[in-house]
Amino acid sequence: MVNPSRSIGNMATRRPALLQALVVMVTVAAVNLGTASAGGRHARHLIFTSNNIIQLIGGFGMPVDLPQQAVTMGYVIKSHFMTPNNATQFTRPLEAFSSRQARAIAGTADNQVADKLAAGTSPIKSSRWHMYSTLQSAIEELGAGTGTGRQCLLRAVCEAAAFTVRHDGLLGEMLHVLLTPSSTDEPVLLHQDNEFHAAEKLGRQARSTRDPVDTCTRIFNGCRTATLDLFTRMLPY
Repeated sequence: MVNPSRSIGNMATRRPALLQALVVMVTVAAVNLGTASAGGRHARHLIFTSNNIIQLIGGFGMPVDLPQQAVTMGYVIKSHFMTPNNATQFTRPLEAFSSRQARAIAGTADNQVADKLAAGTSPIKSSRWHMYSTLQSAIEELGAGTGTGRQCLLRAVCEAAAFTVRHDGLLGEMLHVLLTPSSTDEPVLLHQDNEFHAAEKLGRQARSTRDPVDTCTRIFNGCRTATLDLFTRMLPY
């Protein structure tokens, strides 16, 4: 038989714990009800100060089989992401992104990009022209005394069109695509980007001259050192 006094005793010891749990549940429900009636509390977001980035870098290296030299070839992929500096980027991300892009483009010399963005006819995306802009800055930083970055890049496009580099394996193919604007069908981002198409055309026309490199050098005389000479060399056939 079950001892009734013992069962009643167990219920008596459990009663305070049950009451405490019930009080907690009622309190939480009351708080939630009060919050809902007051319009609710928005989630808080962590933001950063302006001009901060999160950068991810990955890559690999491989040794090159040479008899006397020790050379390692490496490839690095680097990407960076701007950190959010306004809570709107969490609550209304599409609106914040479009306004940020418009502000970044409105300060350019050619406002046709901003006009296209406002009209919705030109989506903002990475392109050859963004890459050329980055290369111009890199040339000016790395090649002190070589001249303006734009002139040197135009000269490199001209020389690449005058002397093909596409038969030098994978790296040659990549260099050919990079320095040949006509290899991809992309509308120019700014009007002055048409200069790269003109440089390619001049390089092709220079093939029939006695010294194609000298032709490109004289046309783009603002560059004192050939960019291609930094990592390539001419070989007779």
